[in-house]
This record gives sequence, structure tokens and C-alpha cells, in this order.
Amino acid sequence: MENIDLILKKYFKKKKEKPLIQLMIKNYNKSNFYFAIVYNVKIEAFKVLFLPLDIVNLKQLDEYVCYQFINYSTVNYLVDKLNDDRKLFEDENVRNKNNSGISNYKIEINLNLDNENYVFKTTRYIPKDWIYLFDVVVTIFEHSPHIVSELCEDILILFRKESAFIPFQESFDFKLLRDELVVLDKVIKGKNIGYDSINFLEKIDDKYFSIIDNHLVIIEYNSCDIINTFCDSENYNDYVYTVIMAIRDGVCKKFSKLTLTDRDKKKIQYYLCYGFDGENLKVIHGYCQKLIPLDKYKEGNIEFLDDKNGIEKEVNKKNDNI
Repeated sequence: MENIDLILKKYFKKKKEKPLIQLMIKNYNKSNFYFAIVYNVKIEAFKVLFLPLDIVNLKQLDEYVCYQFINYSTVNYLVDKLNDDRKLFEDENVRNKNNSGISNYKIEINLNLDNENYVFKTTRYIPKDWIYLFDVVVTIFEHSPHIVSELCEDILILFRKESAFIPFQESFDFKLLRDELVVLDKVIKGKNIGYDSINFLEKIDDKYFSIIDNHLVIIEYNSCDIINTFCDSENYNDYVYTVIMAIRDGVCKKFSKLTLTDRDKKKIQYYLCYGFDGENLKVIHGYCQKLIPLDKYKEGNIEFLDDKNGIEKEVNKKNDNI
């Protein structure tokens, strides 16, 4: 990977191609990908290049590079739009959204506009304020093999499903149920404060959500044995360590689940519910703890889907007393 920039430079020179827009994604579930919109001087045409870096013999790139032609008009549209928005990203600070604690899902976008080079760096997601790059990324993936379509959905998730966004603070390799604890101890300098402090802990898809001492901890774990962690407390190390230990020991304390429908009945939001705060329900949405007024239940906007904690019965009692 260290020599990829130099090798690509030599490759483009040999092919008489000039990269206009480049997209590099590093360590996406331990895989690395390179995309580019290039102009071929010899045939006077634009093409989208795709290169799966992990299976590539860098000395024989021709055998691995995948090309698809792209219309002049499409490229001109992208370039004109980027030039119109250039004032939004001329400041280098707005182009660096890297999270130093996360080692996977590194994204780098390189724009060459009128011989000026602009490098964008971010972690896992394309930030929503980089809206001017949305069409660029979508166009690149539309002209790439379908096997990377899921990757496109992942890195653009903020534009489509904001509640799925979680600002993970740290990532590390760890076999959640198999690795020795000494591996965990090297990464998380915390201690197990006891499972009595865990109010809720449940796995939803590939994430474990937990309320511990009224704070939210989220542990994401995938098939590549990568753990991503989030905690909304300053006591990050102890809380994350305790929740990971509880997961390993099979602790499960399920949330109640509910949906909230807006007044127009057009949008349904899904929540994990874990109790009351006065005349409000305490819920988790995305990576935030929120409050939903009990009046929403009386109005028929709340539906409990899974309520083994009996919260709906308590809601009815409270509403009867109001």
C-alpha cells in the first residue's frame, strides 16, 4: 500500500491518462479499494477506473483494473458543480474530518480542478456538509462493479438514514468471544465495574446497545473481528470494558421497543425504550438518548412492538392519573 501512489502515477503515465477525481477507501472490513475518473489523452475519452487493491499484483495492474466509459456531459457537470462550490472547500480545515481513534473505514478523495489539488480525508462516512461531493461519489459507484454497491451505501448513509450514524470513538481488532482478555487490556485501559450497573444490554443487528449508569454505550462488531466503540460518558474506558465483558459472559437485558409516527403519518421512527423521566419516555435513537412525551401515546402516535419490561402498562397507569 505504501507504493500505490507511485505505481499508479507510472501506470497513468504509461496509459496516457490523467486522473481528475480519485477515491481511496482503506481498511473497509480489512479491504482496500481505489476508484478514479480519468481522462485518456490518446482516445480523448473519460473513464471510471476501479481497482481492488488487496488482490492486485502491482506489477501487472492491467490484469486487475476495471474500466467503464463515462459521458463527457456527466464529467463536465461534476466539474462545473465542483468549481461553483469551490469556495466551500478551499479551506484545508474543512477537508479534514479524520477520526484518529478509528483505524478502519478511512476515506480519501482527491480532486484536480484547473491544476489545483484538493484532498479530503474522513473516517467511515462522507460528512453531510460535504454535500457537494455527493454526486461525485454516486457517479463513481454507478460506473463501478456492483460488488461495491454496499460500500457506497455505507459511506453515504448520512444522506439517507441519519439515525444510523454513530460517531464511533475507537476501533480495534478483537475476537469478541474468543480472544484472550490480555488483548482487550492492551486496548481499553479500564476495569469491570460490575454488571449490576448495566440496566440494559441487547444486540440489535451488528451492534450491542447498553445503558450503564444512565449512560449509553454502543459496541459494533462485524464478521471481520473489528470492534467499534461509542460511549457518551467521560468514564469511557470502564463503561466500554464492562459492557464488552458482559457481552462475553452472555449478559442480556432487553429494551422495550416502540415506533413513533409523526402527525402526517408519513414517517415512522424506531426507538429502544428504557424507562421514564417524569411525563416522558426515555428512548435511544441513533447514538442519542431522547425524551418522548407520554401525550404521544395518548394521541395514538406510539406503538409498542416488544415490551417485556411492562413499560406500556406503566404508560397507561400514568395517563390514567393525568
